[in-house]
Formats: sequence, C-alpha cells, structure tokens
Amino acid sequence: AQTEVEDARTLLQGPLDAMTAEIALLDRDGVIVTVNAAWRRSAARLGDGWPRHGVGASFIDVCRAAVEAFDEAAVARALRELRSGRIKLFSRAFVLGAGAHLRWYQQRITQFQRGEDTYFVAAHEDVTEVARAQAALREVSGRLLSVQDDERHRIAVELHDSTSQHLVALGLGVARLRRTLDRDGGAVPGVAARAGAL
Repeated sequence: AQTEVEDARTLLQGPLDAMTAEIALLDRDGVIVTVNAAWRRSAARLGDGWPRHGVGASFIDVCRAAVEAFDEAAVARALRELRSGRIKLFSRAFVLGAGAHLRWYQQRITQFQRGEDTYFVAAHEDVTEVARAQAALREVSGRLLSVQDDERHRIAVELHDSTSQHLVALGLGVARLRRTLDRDGGAVPGVAARAGAL
C-alpha cells in the first residue's frame, strides 16, 4: 500500500513539475500537501522561513508571508465555499515586489474529490507580461485618442478659417456687385447685352 501511494505521488509530481504556474495541492483544511517545482523555486526566494517549501503548513500562512497585501479573509472564505460546493473556482489577482521588480500574479483555486477526501489545487500564475502588454495597449490607445482629438481640432480650425475666408470673399463680392448695380442704375454690365443677344 505504501509503494502504491508513493507511485501515485510520483506519477502526480511529474506533470505538476512540468507546469510553469506555481502549484500547491492542499488538503480539506487548507494545509499544503505537495507543491511543484515552480512553487519550490518561488518559495526559495522567501528564504528559510518555510522549510520544505511550505509543505505541511497552512496555505493561508504561506501566502500571508509572501504577499504584502494578502486578503486572508477572502481566501479563507473561498476555501469554505469551494469545500461546500457553492463555487467551483476562486480567482483573484495580486502583486508582488516593487518598482522594477513588480510582478503581477493570477491566483486560482479549485476543489476536487478523491474518494471521500476533499482537496484543493492552488495555482499562482505570473501574468506580468500580459499585464504590461495591457498597460502598453492602454497607453497607445490613449495616445491614439489624443492624436485623433488633435487632428479633429486642427481640421475644425482649418474649416473654420477656410469657411470664414470664403464668406468674407463672398461678402466683398456681393458688396462690389451692389455698388456696381447702384452706380449703373440697377443693370448689371454685360448681363443686359447678353440677354439682348439671345
């Protein structure tokens, strides 16, 4: 029986270690049962505070130590709701580090049954590149809108100036035509001659 358990654990560990997300398998009480290689690498950055990379410790305690603004109440509530079946997935984003070392993570926790036992899979995925790409896209979109507004303003000014110039020219032409009509007694030069020729 012990050999079968070890074989099952080894079979499970291989695929877990192949994943890039940091993954921890938790028991029904939220205690870490096993972790993958990505989790171990991340836990090593925390130093010696968590021997065995948190295995045997409370998932919430490990997260609280790693994440500065960790919402312990939200995760504890999510574990209860997952265990009861009220929700199927808990997902939230969090940030680690500061300045140039700032990293964005997506945390997802799901529940599964193995026989009568309830387990949780907690995955922390580094989505920094996606977050940076979205920020860059927002910046480019903002700049594009600004350029479009500037271009609309420029066209409006040109249209206003052009229209004003045409109206002034038209006004001057009408004024000159009136002076000519007043001077010639109401006849427009050339018009009467042309009318007579027809």
